[in-house]
Amino acid sequence: MAARYQAALLHQATGETLTLFNDYLSLAYVKNVNGLGWFELELPGDFALGLERVFLDWRVVIWREIVDGRRYIDFTGFARDPERTYRDGRRGTKLSGPDQNEILDRPIVAYAAGSSQAKKNGAADDVMKELVDENLGSSATDSDRDFSDYLSVQADASAGTSIRIGCSRQNLMETLVKCAKMSQETIATAAFFGVVPLGDGYDLEFRTKVGQWGQDHRHPDGVDGAVVFSVERGNMNNVSQKIMTSQERNVVYALGEGQRANRKVIEVEDATRTAASVLNRREAVYDYSNAVEDDDLTEGANGRIEEHQPTETFAFDVESVTGCEFGVHWGLGDQVTVFDLNGQARDVHIVQVAVRVDDSGERVSIKVEEQP
Repeated sequence: MAARYQAALLHQATGETLTLFNDYLSLAYVKNVNGLGWFELELPGDFALGLERVFLDWRVVIWREIVDGRRYIDFTGFARDPERTYRDGRRGTKLSGPDQNEILDRPIVAYAAGSSQAKKNGAADDVMKELVDENLGSSATDSDRDFSDYLSVQADASAGTSIRIGCSRQNLMETLVKCAKMSQETIATAAFFGVVPLGDGYDLEFRTKVGQWGQDHRHPDGVDGAVVFSVERGNMNNVSQKIMTSQERNVVYALGEGQRANRKVIEVEDATRTAASVLNRREAVYDYSNAVEDDDLTEGANGRIEEHQPTETFAFDVESVTGCEFGVHWGLGDQVTVFDLNGQARDVHIVQVAVRVDDSGERVSIKVEEQP
């Protein structure tokens, strides 16, 4: 039996539930680990709510009721791009916008270089929480940037990989992504982050998790029970598996202080990648003239190599089968085992879940990736 969905619209300032939608025309949303999601909610054309036209930051909360009768919030987002249409005598209304993680994309790290708020050392999970608290929470030095009435920050756990980062005047979301990637140097203590809804979906909390965002469903020894996807099992369809290397850069020259022949230059190389073929040395330059310490140059160069590594996309539609149902046996951020189109068993991380619900029913697609 298919899951049932209900959408709620909450007032942006009070959290009051203004309406519940059971008669929407279509619903689609995407959720990502360590990233931004998006939703679109298509409503009957005569939908109206007083004189409201913009619905700016009104909270859209998607409730999902699964086959065992459990009801839970599967998505929350901010209405940002309302659209009303009229075509061939029919009116339409669509609410759309980013998910709750987008609140992390709004501020910058608004502190001077070298300050304790813009230069961090420590466990990656703690560093990320400090950055959020100092730029969106009660530790913000500018009270206009304190949104702790709406967003709380989970307590420190000091469980993630130790990292070091400078991030003055950089976008907060991009900085958190960098922290997460740096933590993957040690997979067992890799840190993941996200904003999760509390209660009825209005209050939010920034959280981190170590190891994986979700649960461990790897075959055969996953502590939360094995989940396996394969074409042969009937739970994979419309599979796309693509490797992209055209934008690779594996040698970076980091340029620091000085002029001409006296300029400091540090070369960083991913030797494994340059040796992948006899012609695979692919160079780039990282210009950081304000860097004083070699560690800063090396860190910046490694970041450029990380950004331009080969990537593999592996996406497929999920077919619901007994023992492998979305929201019951697996979800976003889980580690699972997938048999790819070469017949190879791979332990992967579910980094994206996309859901669409309309007259034809529920369709769920996922993207997975291997941790480096």
